[in-house]
Amino acid sequence: MEDNSNELIEADNSDINELDEILASLFGLAQSAYEAVENSAFFNTVMDYAEIVDDTCEKISKLYKGIKAVASIPDKLFLRKFERLCLGVGKIPEKKRKKYIQKISKKKFNKESAFILDVISRVEDLNKIDVFSLLWEAKIDEKIDDDKFRRYVIMTANTMLQDLIYMSRHIINDTFYITKMEEEGLLAQGWIIYSGLAWATEEGSGGNVYEYTSAAKEYCEIIWNKVPSDKEINRENIFTAEPISDDEIKSMFSE
Repeated sequence: MEDNSNELIEADNSDINELDEILASLFGLAQSAYEAVENSAFFNTVMDYAEIVDDTCEKISKLYKGIKAVASIPDKLFLRKFERLCLGVGKIPEKKRKKYIQKISKKKFNKESAFILDVISRVEDLNKIDVFSLLWEAKIDEKIDDDKFRRYVIMTANTMLQDLIYMSRHIINDTFYITKMEEEGLLAQGWIIYSGLAWATEEGSGGNVYEYTSAAKEYCEIIWNKVPSDKEINRENIFTAEPISDDEIKSMFSE
């Protein structure tokens, strides 16, 4: 289903600049101040102490409410996703957020946040935005670099949430046959790759076998703290279709 909420991005760049400003400000807030913004701006409750906690709180709240007041229906759908992203940012420890916003240049942060805002405008499930927040934190912790961050965000956006959850529950090192619709979806989006051809045995008829990529394993560890529990890949009776040298062929028939 097409998500028209990205019309906000096409319609008014000034709103996007203001959302960038809100994100940057949230990264630099103390946790108590963040909670004041969360309540006053996102849930529309009156927080008289917001300005006392931090002047930035009142500024963020007024700025966001101004955007929300004039938003069209598609824009409001987008803003729901933006709120979810902001809530995820608030779960990143204060010390990490402040250190990151001080370390990174304004230009780079704006580029990063514009990328995230563009992607969230097109996702079909709010729960995916929680994943983006966790990936952002992993990048802040330098567990993944910029390229992996972007790759994982895009792959998350393009993969059905049900397939991602299936992967988290079935991530293994060993090879396997494709038997589920979820596995077909994961294969199409690059989480699973072809591993080789299994010879027929008494237990099975053989055929193409597949494995989860190293990226899939890293992703599951970052997002769900899940690691494969099985042993390393057992490639016995697996034909990998790798080229065989002339010397190897001769040795097969030397006797």
